Amino acid sequence: MKNERILSIIVFLLVLVVGFQGYYMYKINSTVPVIKKELIVTPKIDNFSGVNPFEQMHQMQKKMDRIFNTMNSSFSSMPEFEEFFKDMSISPSINIKDLKDKYEISMDLPGSSEQNIKISVDDRVLKVEAKTQKLSDSNTSNFIKKERYEGSFVKSITLPNDAKGGEFTSEFKNGVLKIVVPKAQ
Repeated sequence: MKNERILSIIVFLLVLVVGFQGYYMYKINSTVPVIKKELIVTPKIDNFSGVNPFEQMHQMQKKMDRIFNTMNSSFSSMPEFEEFFKDMSISPSINIKDLKDKYEISMDLPGSSEQNIKISVDDRVLKVEAKTQKLSDSNTSNFIKKERYEGSFVKSITLPNDAKGGEFTSEFKNGVLKIVVPKAQ
């Protein structure tokens, strides 16, 4: 009986302590100012909502290319930047066709002549080097606008695995270089 009485007193004291701590904690929480937390909502992307991220990146690349091309042509027409752009490498426009038994590569080379074009193939890489003709006009200060490139460039194209790069033929006509590379049978 004595033990039951001691146990009852201990339980009573524990309930009293827990109640006091709860009341004390409640009082502390009620006096602390409440800081409103803004709910941050992350938009749910459900199958990209019909937007193709790769198409968006492609569109951005096209816009950046357009911006840089505009800047390039603006700067290249300024006499202050003429020396800089004179030595800068350019890249001609090309088309590559996959025909039944061959590949046909067409490359615009305006201002070049056949003797200033060098074509080589090394380890499936087709390399075209060309020089454009210098304008014969000795007085370059009369230009209002000058966009035509004068100088040299190199263009490298990796050929497909089935291309016989060592057996290519070429033809240069009206400023267009046409290279035909047969396919392996």
